Amino acid sequence: MDIITKMETSYAKVEENQAEIKVSEYRDGQIIEMKRFLYTFKKPYHLRIDMESPHPGTVLVYPDKNGKVTVKPGGWAGFLKLHLSLDSVFLGTSLDSEWTRLI
Repeated sequence: MDIITKMETSYAKVEENQAEIKVSEYRDGQIIEMKRFLYTFKKPYHLRIDMESPHPGTVLVYPDKNGKVTVKPGGWAGFLKLHLSLDSVFLGTSLDSEWTRLI
């Protein structure tokens, strides 16, 4: 129990965290798909994901001023800003539900 208390105390001091995440799917000993993104967390509850793959340049920020996910697509559609609810079908299919599992 002492280690858990130390971990909780240490985490309580963290105000901001950033990590490069690589998610690989293996099937029959082969890599089927790899996703790469930069994950940023800032207390109290702000998340940002910068996609490298499978959607390079796409940025997701949660929450926006209305409590939704702001999605700025990469590439030629970079001028768009979409404001989607967490249960949006577009988040589930385009990110294979990884985003909603992180939240």
